[in-house]
Amino acid sequence: MIRLYNVHKVFDGKPALRNVDLYVSRGEKISVIGSSGSGKKTLLRIINGLIQPTSGEVFICDELMTPVGRAEICKKYVATVFREQGLFPHKNVLQNITAALVHVHKYSKADAITAAYGALDFAGIRAVAEVMPHELAKSEYQRAVIARALSGGQKIILFEDPTYALETDTAAEVTAVMDKICRNPDYTVIAASNELDFAAESCDRVIYMEDSRIVEDAPSHVLLRQPSEERTAVFLKRLMRQV
Repeated sequence: MIRLYNVHKVFDGKPALRNVDLYVSRGEKISVIGSSGSGKKTLLRIINGLIQPTSGEVFICDELMTPVGRAEICKKYVATVFREQGLFPHKNVLQNITAALVHVHKYSKADAITAAYGALDFAGIRAVAEVMPHELAKSEYQRAVIARALSGGQKIILFEDPTYALETDTAAEVTAVMDKICRNPDYTVIAASNELDFAAESCDRVIYMEDSRIVEDAPSHVLLRQPSEERTAVFLKRLMRQV
């Protein structure tokens, strides 16, 4: 479903992704862990078409991502929950979701509303449909962002550090929705997140990145318990001390 062949990305002469090979099957759930600057964000943004690799090839659902065609391919197949990209402050939650459905995906207004309420129900926040973003609790806000990503019907869902800067209880409410998505075999999920409980309980594989490279890629129960690379073990120990 997702294939990267020898993908390399350079920004201002500095490598941001180094010779990455990756294959993700339909329905797989993957957690990508690593320190800030390890390449997690760049990897996701190459998969969702926001960044064109310097070299290498990317295929989504057997379609080659080209500079001209990658936006249309991603619109069909990929939805992303961004860390920074929040809701429009001048629109309520329902309007935030329907706007993209109408203007980007060309839904009718009625179909957009139906799809939006379906996504809100999935995220457990139908009650806040007509609430303005600044009135939402942090968990409600992030779940609204997830609902917006789900509403278009794409089956590849990317999460870009969705629980960043959230307190434990709030993060748990967000990861509960992520867990629900992961239990659905129709979705393929890649989450750039250092939430180890989520990785252990909801993901099939864990990828550890460091210095813009994939250092280790293994089933979650293997990598999290008995990593084969010393660098992975050091990172996990450091991360667990922070919890």
